[in-house]
Amino acid sequence: MKNTILKNTILLVLAFVASGQQSIALSQTSQQSDIPTVTYCDLVRDKESYKDKTVRLRTIYRFGFEWSDIYCLECLESEGILLEFASEMCDGSKKIKGLSKTVKIQFVGKFLTGGGFGRFHDYPNKFVVSCVEKVKTIAKDSRIPQALPDTIRKKTNCCNSDF
Repeated sequence: MKNTILKNTILLVLAFVASGQQSIALSQTSQQSDIPTVTYCDLVRDKESYKDKTVRLRTIYRFGFEWSDIYCLECLESEGILLEFASEMCDGSKKIKGLSKTVKIQFVGKFLTGGGFGRFHDYPNKFVVSCVEKVKTIAKDSRIPQALPDTIRKKTNCCNSDF
């Protein structure tokens, strides 16, 4: 009898813990869907609307040995955004592989503006990535945007959601 009570108690506790974890996961999923999706151009053109907010950013990310850059061809003339990766990334965050590449990417993170970002405090904006949701390679190198061949330039439209 004592064994039956103990087994039932353990099963009840395990069921309770499992249901709690499931509700936490569902809560996180719904919170993710509440995050606004913006392009790089949206972000730099309307900085104050997104200041200190978590957003889903659709952009082009190019990186090399000691540098990285995010941009959209539709607004190359805009101020730069320093990209920083949080020390803790979300569960399921995609890996970005390679030493030098240009990718179309969708990040979730916090947008900061007001200046003074970067090693020399010369970036007016900063985006702290907490999740990499989507990644699509568009070039196996990381040329400056102006040097991209036309065939690759066609793939760098930040305004569409093709992945």
